[in-house]
This record gives sequence, structure tokens and C-alpha cells, in this order.
Amino acid sequence: VGRLLAEEHGRRVIAVDESGYGQSDNPSRSCTIHDVALTVVAVLDHLAIPRAALCGSLMGCYTALALASQHPERVALLILTHPYFFGDEARAAIEGTSQSQKVLVDSWKLDEEGDHLLKLWKNRASWLDPEVNNRAVLDEFNYHVKRRVRYAQGITIEAPQLFPVREASAAVQCQALVILGTHCVGFFDAIGMHGSERFAAAASFLPQDRLEVAEIEDGSVNVITTHPEEWVSIVAPFVDSYS
Repeated sequence: VGRLLAEEHGRRVIAVDESGYGQSDNPSRSCTIHDVALTVVAVLDHLAIPRAALCGSLMGCYTALALASQHPERVALLILTHPYFFGDEARAAIEGTSQSQKVLVDSWKLDEEGDHLLKLWKNRASWLDPEVNNRAVLDEFNYHVKRRVRYAQGITIEAPQLFPVREASAAVQCQALVILGTHCVGFFDAIGMHGSERFAAAASFLPQDRLEVAEIEDGSVNVITTHPEEWVSIVAPFVDSYS
């Protein structure tokens, strides 16, 4: 989508790997999602960009909301793909865990036969073609490796369940666009994560007089990768209309 926005719509596109993801290093200390948002501010400062249209997908939505709510002067537009509200009960469950119980246990178990790698491939094989899935597996593998390293050092990144989605969304001052893939919503429903309810809830917390919502038919969890033309066809006019 970066290439399409740049080449066909004349937009400057900056892709940021958050701390602990992609090619970025792990954080040197435990951090909140608001801390992670400050690294995006640092990128904007480094590139001398006063304001930007900010895009986030799934986990990236929390960082985008943190930045838009805490530094509204830096965010011209907010574009969220699959923003998800875990629910107050999920937050309460984590907050209710005693300090002695908060042991960092890595859920990614290594298998002598390498089945843990095959599971990464199978996770998205039903909706991603092999070439795209290959890139997704590499990204997820890198994430797990980095998480193992920081857990061993006692370093954590705030769980998305703890992020105050309701409060951050209410503080957004710019125009916002929410994009949902119908396959993703159905998938979350099927695995018991109440996609229809929780995606709608996340959108409802944003100021409704400055919100647009769009759907991409059959759009998967990775809709930006699997449906780039459709995604850009929604995002580009939105950005143009408020530029």
C-alpha cells in the first residue's frame, strides 16, 4: 500500500517498525503503549514532519490512538484498520493478577521437530498466498525471537488489554477512518473473540461526528496486504478530502 499511495497518489509514506517488532530493536526497559507512541513522535521529529496522517492496524491501532490522544497536534488524520476492544473484563483480569503471579512465561514453545515453525505457517495459510505468508511467517518469527530475549531480561511491552481504548478514543480530535475486513470480523467471531461486538465497540468510542467507517468484503486479518488496492481506494480519497 505504501507504493500505491506514493506512486499513484503522490503521498509520502513512512513505515515505522515499533520497538520489538520488525527491524527495530527491543526496548531497553519495560514500556507502555504510550511510551511506544513517543518513538513515533521521535521519527516525525527526525524527519522534520510536523503533522501526519497516522495509520495503524490491529496492534498498531493502540499506538496510533495513544499518539492521537496524547499529541493531537502531530496527527492530522487517524486511519485505523481493525481496531479491537478487548473488554473491561480482560483488563480487570490482568490488573487483578498479584505481583507474585506476574511471571513472564513465553507462550511460544520450541519443538525439537520444528513444529513451532510449521504452526506459524499454518496460522494464516487458509487466507494468505504462499509468497505473502512467507513474509508474514518471517515477521512473526522475528517477533517471537525478540520477545523471548526481552522476557529473559524481565522487559515487557504493555499488553493491549491494558490500554485505555475508551479514554484514548474519546480524546481524538482529528477526523478518523475505521476500516474492517468482513473475513477478519467473522474469523474473530469463530475463535470466540466476539469480533462483531468488539470491533464495533472500538469504533463507537471515537467521536462519532468525526468518524467514517468502511468495510472491505472478504478482507482478512491481513487485509492491507491481501487487498491493497481496495484499502488504498478507501484511504486515498479520505486523505485527499481533508488535506
